[in-house]
Amino acid sequence: MKASQVQDDYIRDYICQQLSAYEFYDTEGRSTKELKYILATRRAMDINIDSDSNKFF
Repeated sequence: MKASQVQDDYIRDYICQQLSAYEFYDTEGRSTKELKYILATRRAMDINIDSDSNKFF
C-alpha cells in the first residue's frame, strides 16, 4: 500500500467521523470530494445567525 493511499484513507475516515457527529452515515459509494461537500454543508447549517459575530453578512 502506497503512502498516498494511506493518507487518502485517513482523510476519508476523518471526514466520515466528522459526518457521524451530524448523524450522517450514508458514506458508501460516495467520493471523498462529495463527502467534503456534505460536511461543509452540514457545518454551514450549524452556524448561529442570531450571534452578533455572525451578523456581518
